[in-house]
Amino acid sequence: MGAGAAGNGAVGGTARPGIGGRCRPCDGGQARLGRYATELAAVLQTDMKPNALAMRLNVRAGRLAAEYHIRYENSRSHAGRSITLTLEPPQA
Repeated sequence: MGAGAAGNGAVGGTARPGIGGRCRPCDGGQARLGRYATELAAVLQTDMKPNALAMRLNVRAGRLAAEYHIRYENSRSHAGRSITLTLEPPQA
């Protein structure tokens, strides 16, 4: 993906280097980052358009899971589309 943004500190969550946002611990010790595509593109400091970023993540969801243990989920509501990235512990 890209480099992290300034302001990597988190209030009420765990700061993760390279993500540049707030990760919330969830059940099983996993870290979860939920954002809209526009916010995620800004946090990653990329010039990629938000819809292209969401499409690229959608296409590469299998690789994210297999190589980096990151589960990608997208959802849609009246407020817009959101992207959730969850860091899962490696399975032995």
